[in-house]
Amino acid sequence: MKAFNLKFFFLFIVSTFSLKANSASVCQTQYTNLHYAQAECHQIERPYGENQKFYIKSVHLKANHPQPESRPTMILIPGGPGEAADGFRELLEKKEILNALYHHLKLNVILFDPRGTGESTFPEQTNAPLVLNQENMSFKLLVEDFEALVDYYQLKKVMLMSHSMGSFTAMKYAERNPNQVSQLILISPSSGIKGLGDINLWYY
Repeated sequence: MKAFNLKFFFLFIVSTFSLKANSASVCQTQYTNLHYAQAECHQIERPYGENQKFYIKSVHLKANHPQPESRPTMILIPGGPGEAADGFRELLEKKEILNALYHHLKLNVILFDPRGTGESTFPEQTNAPLVLNQENMSFKLLVEDFEALVDYYQLKKVMLMSHSMGSFTAMKYAERNPNQVSQLILISPSSGIKGLGDINLWYY
């Protein structure tokens, strides 16, 4: 019985270690296999309040190329509010889209989930349910998150492609950082935020 318990304990430890190791690389493996590219998964730490922090998750897709860093980078900005990058992920599963981005346009691509969506976290609150206010959700904060993303990757020039309400982030970033935006592509940009009720997402 003791030998059995010891063997079971050993297998449990090995299995647990294996799961942790696999979870650390599952993002790279998933995207590398799916998108036929070199995938790097990152999380950008963002401050909140005096001592809190949260994380913006992103994926950097680099074409299989001898010098991928020399290629221009396009960042895809999802819409919403409240949408993650799932729509863009599904788009990149199409080989004709990949061929256009990697081989014709010769681009690298960055996907990211805005705060509180997808794999990204959200500033914690002690009260429940979650209350959205200008301290934790506004266009100003979304743009600051995006600026932190660009700074993290140390990109001097970026191409921006945004969808729906993500266009507010793209346009405001371009306004604040005109010398860093080489191209701005807006897909079905929103014309306003009427109908969002008490959620105040205005920039100012």
